[in-house]
Amino acid sequence: FDCSGLMQAAYAAAGVVIPRVAADQQSQGNPNPPGGAQLKPGDLVFFGAPGVGATHVGMFISYDAATNTATMIDAPYTGQVVRYDTFTPDINAKWGSDDYLGATTPAT
Repeated sequence: FDCSGLMQAAYAAAGVVIPRVAADQQSQGNPNPPGGAQLKPGDLVFFGAPGVGATHVGMFISYDAATNTATMIDAPYTGQVVRYDTFTPDINAKWGSDDYLGATTPAT
């Protein structure tokens, strides 16, 4: 899987149709308020360059308020192993070379 393909397959398994690419997945969902405490398991979390749009997506799993760290499951790119990864859920916080852009709850 690549990142958006994994999210599409996961939601399809639950009977929810979402678009194929990360930027389209971001624009199709219902935006979440900022902050890790606002995230719910299954929300899609997006990364990329501000003003450019999402180039990476993961699925939110959990949030640790004490460290302001969130955990997601994602596929780095086609051919790599699906993994758990952590990020800071503050808008524009760095995650590798990307910024955290926010989260959505896919429309059901």
